[in-house]
Amino acid sequence: MNREAYYSSKVCTKPKIVKDAFKRWKLENNITERCAVHHRDDTEETRKYNEEHYELWGCNLDGTFEYGKYVLFMTQSEHVKHHHTGCKRSTDTCKRISEATYGKKRSDETKAKMSEARKGAKNPRFGKGYVIAGERNGMFGKQHTKEVCERVRAAALKDGDIYKIYKNNGGTLSWPAFRHALKIGLIDKEIYNDESRSSLRNF
Repeated sequence: MNREAYYSSKVCTKPKIVKDAFKRWKLENNITERCAVHHRDDTEETRKYNEEHYELWGCNLDGTFEYGKYVLFMTQSEHVKHHHTGCKRSTDTCKRISEATYGKKRSDETKAKMSEARKGAKNPRFGKGYVIAGERNGMFGKQHTKEVCERVRAAALKDGDIYKIYKNNGGTLSWPAFRHALKIGLIDKEIYNDESRSSLRNF
């Protein structure tokens, strides 16, 4: 399936073999910032394959994965930069458009037309909570129960305890960076056992 069909489908997940390779790549390159799996689009072969099999995330049809064949791993900033520089308009064209529209304001009528045209046109990648193909996602508008909120809060408190121990032992990461490192497995929670937790009493 293509990209649009993939993100419109109910199941959007990367194959485990790709997730594992992605995690190894981040560990080997000591990267803690947000990253992305980029579907290659630099050759006719890769464009065609990824258009027809977007959901495979670079895996071959037999389920094997060869890094670099159909996908590349990039930091989020590199990924955004790649797609922005991939714009088909030349620099001169963009400059001419900018100069031609500089200082001009859209009329209320034009704004109304643009608003009408955008209604219901949500990006399939980010619109799971909105209207997709005329139907709302089943979880749209629902709230977590008090029990779920308490579990989330308890987990956050445990991360906070671990962060205190981490900082006490000379850790340098900020709280957001630390939580991200925990999430992607760069910091192992298991090393903070009950004995280590008892050191919190010294804070």
